[in-house]
Amino acid sequence: MFTFHAVREKDLPKLGSLYDQLTGMVPDPEKLRAGFAKLAKRPDVLLAGVYDEEDQLIASGQLTCCPDLTDDTRNYYSMENFVVDEAQRGKGVGTFLLTCLEDYVRQNGGRYINLTSSSYRVQAHHFYEKNGFPADMVKGFKKNL
Repeated sequence: MFTFHAVREKDLPKLGSLYDQLTGMVPDPEKLRAGFAKLAKRPDVLLAGVYDEEDQLIASGQLTCCPDLTDDTRNYYSMENFVVDEAQRGKGVGTFLLTCLEDYVRQNGGRYINLTSSSYRVQAHHFYEKNGFPADMVKGFKKNL
């Protein structure tokens, strides 16, 4: 039904569309391509996608490994830019993506996934809570620079 693998350069136009749905801003194609080229060289970053039966990108999430000296020096992962195409929501795509990302973290010895979500994204919060991210566990802070 769905497949999971790293986002490819040929998927960047669709990734830009997904990011527009996430942020309300269409990324500049050249900046997206340049940023993708930098990420592709980093072994500590996974930019992953879910693909439909026609091999079209329908969801994406990014994991970054964060070194940690606590808890027996086990790394944790930061998850960013988790987005499912609006036309694909409610079909299990997000749960599939999240499960694949969690499996990746487990396979790489990570101890947890950290994520932030804008306060107005209430539907996303319900999704995260339903999938094991308790809202009352921590309070996040973010300072834009």
